[in-house]
Amino acid sequence: MDLAPILAVRMPAKPFRRAGPDVGCPPLQPTLGFDLHPGDCLMLDAPPDRGRHTLLRAICGIRPVPGGTVLLRRSSDGLILDLCSLPDEMLFELRRTTIGLVGQQLRTVPRIATRDLVAQPLIALGSAPDEALHRVAQLFERLCISRKIWQHPPTTLSPTERRQVAIARGFVAPKALIVLDEPGIGLDRPTRHVVTEMILEARARGSAIIGNPGDPRIREAIASNALDPRRPATLVA
Repeated sequence: MDLAPILAVRMPAKPFRRAGPDVGCPPLQPTLGFDLHPGDCLMLDAPPDRGRHTLLRAICGIRPVPGGTVLLRRSSDGLILDLCSLPDEMLFELRRTTIGLVGQQLRTVPRIATRDLVAQPLIALGSAPDEALHRVAQLFERLCISRKIWQHPPTTLSPTERRQVAIARGFVAPKALIVLDEPGIGLDRPTRHVVTEMILEARARGSAIIGNPGDPRIREAIASNALDPRRPATLVA
């Protein structure tokens, strides 16, 4: 590869925790390491509470791992930054410009229309409001989100509508790194097909993707590689 990877993760070897006074020296858990280049799609095959969420939080810059490194190539200038050692304001900036999270959790803001809420990430990157709203309309139409709710605040939406809107917000702005946090759970067949297409289109544009879609049919269609954080290994191109 001519360019540095978009994401390079190295987690240190560490002892397993064992209870009891006579357990002796605990064995070391092997080092976890991988690189993600443009177009890669790495699936994390583990339950959320068995290492996957810890790793994804570190990749999103939410909870650094002591002794580990999470190197991210910034979209604006290609600078390599370690998410485990950055101040909060820089982490926020990277989540705005470089890291995209696609899940089913929708952050709500009182008295703001659903369409405007989804447009915010694109406007934050410099798009004109009219262009951003047009992009949102395209996503809403594609995900079969009824026009009746576009101007409603997200707090009034049904659980299914909120899941669809959260997915639209996750894909509205192009990001170099996309983190999948189970966006496929509970989707009907047409919506699952659309979400699969959106992920594949992001790969084709050069985004690196990591996480778990929450649906084995989506996983099978999008994955280029897989890793189980409970059984650390090294995947380095």
